Amino acid sequence: MAHISYHLEHATDEVLSLGVMRFKMDRWFEFGGYKPAHLNGQELPTMKLKTHFGEEVRMIHLQGGFAPQAIALARQYQDVWNQRILIAGMLESQPEDHGKIAA
Repeated sequence: MAHISYHLEHATDEVLSLGVMRFKMDRWFEFGGYKPAHLNGQELPTMKLKTHFGEEVRMIHLQGGFAPQAIALARQYQDVWNQRILIAGMLESQPEDHGKIAA
């Protein structure tokens, strides 16, 4: 839910991400409104990344905002999001009325 809450708070309506296939994260992102990334009308193939310890990943793309069911799920945890701890130095990109600052 943190991923969704972050992007809702920052009014992000387009995101490019990776879903780790073994953990079915591509399916989780699809629940949120992401679609497999395409190039020239063709879905990009999965790939194994060293940065992900050789795990197979799918590139996924969110355009036009999150699916209603993802927004509803994130809203259920809004209190948790509002009470998050912010690390000092990151405050410039955060709304002033959310979270606490850790020294």
